[in-house]
Amino acid sequence: MQASGNQFLLTPWQSETVVSAAILGAIVGAATGGFGNDPVGRKPMILLSSALFTIGAIAMGLASTVTALVVGRFVVGIAIGISSMTIPVYIAETSLPGAYTSSILLHVDACIEFRGTLVSLNTLMVTFGQFFATVFDGVLSSTPDGWRYMLGVVVLPSSIQFVAFLVLPGFSDPSTAIWLAAVVAFSDFAFTFVGIYLVDRLGRRPLTLGSLLGVTVSLLALGGAFYMARLTSMQLRGGDSNDGCGRLTACFDCAASAACGICDAVCVPGTATGPQGYYSCLPYTYQTCPSQSTAVASSMWQVVIVVALFVYLACFASGMGCMPWTINAEIYPLHVRSVAIGAATTANWVSNLLVSYTFLTIVAVLGPHGAFWLYAAIAAIGGMLVFAHLPETKGVLLEDIPRLFLPPDHANYEPLP
Repeated sequence: MQASGNQFLLTPWQSETVVSAAILGAIVGAATGGFGNDPVGRKPMILLSSALFTIGAIAMGLASTVTALVVGRFVVGIAIGISSMTIPVYIAETSLPGAYTSSILLHVDACIEFRGTLVSLNTLMVTFGQFFATVFDGVLSSTPDGWRYMLGVVVLPSSIQFVAFLVLPGFSDPSTAIWLAAVVAFSDFAFTFVGIYLVDRLGRRPLTLGSLLGVTVSLLALGGAFYMARLTSMQLRGGDSNDGCGRLTACFDCAASAACGICDAVCVPGTATGPQGYYSCLPYTYQTCPSQSTAVASSMWQVVIVVALFVYLACFASGMGCMPWTINAEIYPLHVRSVAIGAATTANWVSNLLVSYTFLTIVAVLGPHGAFWLYAAIAAIGGMLVFAHLPETKGVLLEDIPRLFLPPDHANYEPLP
């Protein structure tokens, strides 16, 4: 939001408000969307979220005041909240119709096999969209009024989704829907996304636990490395204090994250700052940034930090990045599914808001090592709760999954082979 900040001269509090407005809107959208999914329907709610995306994008692109920008961000956030809790449910339910005939029973097990893959594929597409958006925003960052195009371009995909769902006919033959779902799931072989490949082969529970274990270990390693090396995120590059170089070199690490935000095209004073500046800046950074390292920055702990960060990103993206959406779309009984998923999605966005508002304060109080150790402890607690309470849902019909949470003497189900 630096470009808009330069125009509006935002104070730090206003900048936080602009950034957090979308998250707050997502909380509202997730909380209210859960109550609208059942009486209104999944498809109308997705159409509503697409319309809100379009309205919010237009408001942001045409904003002439900070208030208008915040309102636009809030409206887009509501759309994010609705879609984030509705679309996983829609995918999970359409991959397994509720009624069958004897002629298609043989295909039910194949459909269940692909259910988790389809929901995870949605997460992959969201991550790809975020990555594409950050690159697109980076190219426009030095364009006059480029921030308006960054925010307003959302009109295009939201309009496409609205029209596509508006004309979506559905299928009268359940077997056709099952086989088309299988065809879509064939993309499992086209992507090298670890989480998609493993979700229906390894199972939800092992993948979730393995991801949490990897996240916990890597966060502990990050905390230990920061504690030993006493490095800040800028010093990780080798003791250089050039902010422009720091922003650019940091991009290579954060580009793998779903939360990636591309940096400004500023490397060294006097170099290109237009769209072409990105392509000349990236290799030029390593030639112009000071190469002298302090004794601390040249230590072995610098390598540990980079490796731990890579392991964290790999473990999170392959497991915890997609498993919460997959599992939440399956585990609730039909009569409370929409409300329950709305509550879970709301909790997710509240957690995002909490982390966004407290991270810098935690780092200031505990230091980088203390912050990562704290997050590692939270991840470890989450892993223990998952191990104790989350059953495996692989190969189980949606209608039978709620029985997995009953006491052993009340549960009566047999997972499909």
